[in-house]
Amino acid sequence: MNRVVVDASIAMRWLVPGADSDSARALVADAGVALHAPDLIWSEVANALWKYGRAGAEPQRLVRRLQDFRSVPLRITPADELVDDALALALEIDHPVYDCIYLALAVRTSACVVTADKRMFDVVIRSRYTEHVMWHDEYPSPASTTIPEPTDADI
Repeated sequence: MNRVVVDASIAMRWLVPGADSDSARALVADAGVALHAPDLIWSEVANALWKYGRAGAEPQRLVRRLQDFRSVPLRITPADELVDDALALALEIDHPVYDCIYLALAVRTSACVVTADKRMFDVVIRSRYTEHVMWHDEYPSPASTTIPEPTDADI
């Protein structure tokens, strides 16, 4: 089974409809991939949903989206197990520790971070860790998904 680390930028594409949601949702639908993330993803996703709430989205819909996210079969690693490696990576590639926690997990599990975070992608792709990052559009899309398709009315 292949391993992939997903970050909050991918999670939000699962939860909020958009033009590039299909490639992110392909990860959930792929039965041949084990999805990994640090526990940091929960607070990052909740914070992103909060921002939608500040912009006027209905709170119950945002809570429902977070509940939908709980159905994604993620293998969670505690961030405190990754933070030493993440700091070393952050210092090496000059990028925030928060993002490097995902990269540290990818390096540790011989996986790659699938991301829609352009800034992170651009930094990592130019580093010696290039094999540990993939732009979300590069992931092949299967025909079906396992979490409910959000509609524009959901957010």
